[in-house]
Amino acid sequence: MKFDVMTGGLPLRSMATFARDAERAGFSGIVVTGGGRTAYLGCGAAALAADIDILTGVAVAFPRSPMVTAETAWELAEATSGRFRLRLGKTVRDHRPRVHRPHRRRRGPLAQLCAMQVAFYGSTPNYSFIFEQLGFEGTTARIRERQRARDLAGMAAEVSDELLDHFVVTGLRNELADRILERYELATRVVSYFGDLDWTHDP
Repeated sequence: MKFDVMTGGLPLRSMATFARDAERAGFSGIVVTGGGRTAYLGCGAAALAADIDILTGVAVAFPRSPMVTAETAWELAEATSGRFRLRLGKTVRDHRPRVHRPHRRRRGPLAQLCAMQVAFYGSTPNYSFIFEQLGFEGTTARIRERQRARDLAGMAAEVSDELLDHFVVTGLRNELADRILERYELATRVVSYFGDLDWTHDP
């Protein structure tokens, strides 16, 4: 089981430090997401600083030339001796306005945070169909309505506890990889999405 940590774009020197810290902490690799900074330069800085796997998050494909992307990925694979993985995707957004009635549910802070994360992914085209496959018809549509109203708490409230149990595994950081493997059996790689937490001192 490989256990990775995710980070957004960082200044290149900071990315190199992050990669060294992740390696010392025992992570198998780091996942670098695009955003205000390109993921590729960050991956390059990390590759030169630490001997761990380097992966992109879902690099948005359409703003980039396919040939430039392929050449960049090849160079990163070369720099990491084959330890680089490129993941591509597209982003589709819907901005139609809707009106929503309030919906509240009492949850602890951890469960609320998990529900927000599940709701966010469930609102995207690449993940939304999973809710339907699990038997939670209509949940995606309701989450998207909340999303268009910019109601993050409302999005989380549409994720029932039963739905949440399909996606959430809790435990200490040094236990999570094994717990996920026990739950899903086929998992070979786990990514921690909260790389900005102080995992070097509070595992």
